This record gives sequence, structure tokens and C-alpha cells, in this order.
Amino acid sequence: MLTLINKVLFLLRYQSLKAAAKEQNLLANIEKIEKIISDYSKQYNHGVIDGKFWNYKVRAHHAFQLQMCLEAIDLFKKNFLKKKVRIIDIGDSSGTHVNYLKNIVHDLEIETLSVNLDPLAVKKIQQNGHQAILAKAEDIENYDIDKDIFISFQTLEHLNSPIDFLKSISDSSSCKYFVITVPYLAKSRVALEYIRNQTDEKEVHSENVHIFELNPKDWKLIFKHAGWEILEEKIYYQYPKFSPLRLLKSAWREFDFEGFYGVILKRNDKWKNKFKDW
Repeated sequence: MLTLINKVLFLLRYQSLKAAAKEQNLLANIEKIEKIISDYSKQYNHGVIDGKFWNYKVRAHHAFQLQMCLEAIDLFKKNFLKKKVRIIDIGDSSGTHVNYLKNIVHDLEIETLSVNLDPLAVKKIQQNGHQAILAKAEDIENYDIDKDIFISFQTLEHLNSPIDFLKSISDSSSCKYFVITVPYLAKSRVALEYIRNQTDEKEVHSENVHIFELNPKDWKLIFKHAGWEILEEKIYYQYPKFSPLRLLKSAWREFDFEGFYGVILKRNDKWKNKFKDW
């Protein structure tokens, strides 16, 4: 009986994703990226994406992230008369997003660099034909990296020191815009699931452990504190708001996340400079 209930809930969540994507105008992006990558089974190094539900879930999420990237690129084209845009992806696990951008954006030359602390991720990105370096996100200031747009998807929640990381980019780079997405939660919390749930795993990896899971209000305070202003913010919900499937909101909250919070940031030292004890 429990298995049947789980199967029904799984199917309803799948329909929820499809309805949500349509409602949030993501279908065009989903179609574009499906032509580029049809299988996400090797997207991550410490977990396998398998089956229609999980592939669609990742694809819809990526469509949201792609939309944020394209908006940042539009801002760059509007405000900087350049024929090339330099993009660095911090926390890139496989080169997927830079691959999207190189295949979709045709009116600018795109140069990319991906950063990850996992040697397997770096190797995978390089095998896919993209530049990558082995480094911690927090240590990026130690490298001579000068880029126009930084992107970082589902990375801040994995960092021990997200404020130091954000400040280092603000301090040391010529970054024009910074595109970030994190899980959306209505209430902030410290996650650390492996401690909270007392798992028996001998080792855990940063890729599959969240540390800080904050709500948008708290993330916005941190962004300003670390030297940024918010130009654009959006929430992608994994359930529709105008359908009976909106009743799955509590199920998403219980088993996953309601959605994901995305921002486009621009460097602004106003609040960072007020704090004298960096």
C-alpha cells in the first residue's frame, strides 16, 4: 500500500513540475536545452540522475538558471560594447551550463572557465571540451581570473564560508554581474543533514551536503554585507500556483525544496565598507 502511495505521489510531483514549468514560461528553454543534453545521468559525481522524473526535474531547474544567465548577458550587451563575454562557472560539476550558453548565445563570443574542488568534476569538464581548474570557491581570489560574468548554481549552500567567498569576488575581480541560485526556503536553517539525521556514512562530500539554507530575505542581507546589490531576483517554484497541483507545496517542502531562489548581482561596496572588521 505504501509503495502504491509513493508511486502516485511520484507521478503527481512529475505533473507538478510540468505544470509549474509551463506556468513560469520555461518551456521554450526546456526545449532548447533538451536538444543539447538529453541525459543527466552523469551530471553529478556523488549521485546518479535516473528516470524521466529526475531528468525533467533537473532540466526544468536548469531552464530557470539559463533564463537568469541570459538576462545577465542581455545586461552585459546593453551596458558594455564588447564582442566577447568571459564567463566563469564556480561549482560547475560537468560543464553543462557553459555548454548551454555556447550553443544558445550566437551574437557574442563566449569564453568560459569552470571551477570545482573535485578532480573528477574538473576532468569531466575538460573531457567535454571546456576549460576548468581545480580550486575551492573560497580560494578563487588566489587565482588571476578576470571575467565579466560569474555564475554559481546550488553552490553557496555547500560552502563553509559563503560570506568570505562573496566578498572575495567583490574585492578582487572585475566581475560585472554575478548570477546565483540557491534552494528556496521560507525559513532559514543550518542544514548539515549528515549530523542532523545521524547517518552512518564514514565520509561526506561537499557536493551532497548543505550547510546554510537561508531564505531570500537573509541571503539579500548577506549579499549586501559582502559587497553586492541585487539587480534582479526570481523564485522558481516546483509546483504551479494556479492548478489543483499547488496542493503539493507541502510535499515538495517535506521531501525536497519548494523551489529555487535566483539573483543577478552587481558589485556595490556601500554596506561592505561600513563594516570595519573584515
